[in-house]
Formats: sequence, structure tokens, C-alpha cells
Amino acid sequence: MPLTAAATALCVGLVAVGCAGSEDIRLEAEPREDAQDPVPGADEEMDELFALPIHAYMFTVVEETTILNAHEILVEECMRDLGFSFTRGEPQEVDPVSIAAFGPQNNYLGRWHVDAEYAAENGFSHPEELLAQDEEGLEGEFRDPRIDHEGETYDAAVAALQGFPEDVATPSGDPVPEWGCTGWAEGEIDEGVRIIGVEEAQAGEVPTPMGQSPVAVQISNESQGEASSDQRVLDAEAAWRECMADSGYPGEEPGTVGSGKDTRVDSDDTEAAVRNVECREESELTQTYLDVLSEIQERDIAANQTVLQERSEEMEAVLERAVELTGV
Repeated sequence: MPLTAAATALCVGLVAVGCAGSEDIRLEAEPREDAQDPVPGADEEMDELFALPIHAYMFTVVEETTILNAHEILVEECMRDLGFSFTRGEPQEVDPVSIAAFGPQNNYLGRWHVDAEYAAENGFSHPEELLAQDEEGLEGEFRDPRIDHEGETYDAAVAALQGFPEDVATPSGDPVPEWGCTGWAEGEIDEGVRIIGVEEAQAGEVPTPMGQSPVAVQISNESQGEASSDQRVLDAEAAWRECMADSGYPGEEPGTVGSGKDTRVDSDDTEAAVRNVECREESELTQTYLDVLSEIQERDIAANQTVLQERSEEMEAVLERAVELTGV
């Protein structure tokens, strides 16, 4: 089966939301559904619309955040063992506004394309609160705030984090782990992690990132491209174009309308955004695409069941370890 009981026991301690008592945890329930239930900001109707087969082999944003926070704990342990003054950053939190816009697994398909109320409020964009977050950035030269060293010692700490340059001198005199404290911590959390160098990458080898299934990611990505070129989807797109043209928006494309690229419709045009939603419903464009996408994913999952299952079991252990470390 896909990722199992560890996900069902994950309680969202990363944000200020309630957590069900043990009597409410349904260990026999489908784990991905149960794991998504407490995600703050998620929309039940959107979740149902955009549920895809491959999600059973991929973590939600809540689970990913738990794993990243656990990783940070181990990085700090490694750096301090090497004698560096290092303090991990504040735990990452799940942003309900971002979840509402993009979904628990970044799976909502441009919410303004399917949610008329959202489109009427935001046009072909997102709330100002979310856009403001994207505009925030670092000014000046970047310095890792977790490292309390200066000069050559700071450079040594960065090298210890990354594992490069090799053979860096550490305050404790101990050698830096292969791939640095960052890579060491990944391996401690996820036994299935595989970090590769330039030569392996050039040879076509594929890494296994912490908490991810490369095969699942590949199926997710490639299925989207295949679905987009399916004749059923192309026919629905043609019907959408006709509907939009009849509504006073000729020459538009489903993927670029309101994006500021190859379109005469501005992103803040709420009237066009609402009509876009209506035309997608009339042409059944979104549903057709998702149906075709699910069909393709089910085929590819069946063809790769063994490797997906093996990685799924590893990822279950990853989540258990992360929950243990973070205490959520």
C-alpha cells in the first residue's frame, strides 16, 4: 500500500490549529486522505477536485515541513559536534494562505481557473497577502544567520555544512562527514537518500532527495505533459477558446490568459477571470484534463508498483523519524 500509519498519526503542531485526540486517529483509514485532513487552509472541494493517484506516494506540505524541521535539528547536532557555534533557525511553519492558493501538495491548478469566487476577488492572481510574501527577499550579501563565526572560521563552518571544500579544519578536530552536515542529516532521517556528484549526474544517474520518491516525481511531471497533449484535452481547449471568443476574449490560450504573457487580458481583470472559470466549466476543460491525468498516472503507477512501494515504505520510516525528532 502507499505511505501508511505514520502519516495518519501526524498532528499539525506547526500551526495554531486543533489536533484530534488519539480516539479520532483512524489507523485503518487511507493514509493520504487522513494526512491531508488537518492541513490548515486546505479547501475540501478543491482537495476533492484535484485528488490524483500519485499523491499516495508524495508528502503533503505539512509532512514536508515536519521533515525539514527534523533535518534542521540534526544539522545543528552535527555542527556542534564539530565544534562550531551553530544554532538552528526557528521551525518552519505551514502558511494557511499559501495552502489555500496552492493546495496541500501544491496541487491546485491555478485556483483562479476553477473557483469563481476566488477569481472575482483576485482576478488571475492571488491575495495581496500572499503576493507580498513572494516579494520579500534578502538584501545585501547573504550570511547564514545560524553560524556565529567570522572570517576563516565562518568559511570553515559553511564548508562543514556543505561538505565542500573537503578536508576543512574543524574546531573539534573531527572530520566533516561526506556531503557535510547537511548531507549527513539527510541520511540520518532518510536511509533511502542518495546524493550524487557531478560525474554521476553527467552519467545520467538520478539522486534520491530526502523524503521524495524520484519515480513518483517523474510520473507526476511526465503525466502532466502527456495529458496536455491528449486529444480529449485538446478538444476541450478548443471548446474553451470558442467560449472565450464568444464572450469577447478572442485569441486567448488556457495556459496564458491573464498571465501577462501572450495575452491581452490583465491579471487583475476579474470579469475575464470569472468568465474563464465559466468557460472551463462549460467546456469541461479542467475535469477532462484531470480525468486524463488520473488515467495516465494509474497506468504508470501500475507499471512501477514495486519501486514505488519500496520507496513508500522508506518514506513512512522517514516521517516516523521526523515526528520523533520534532515532537509534533
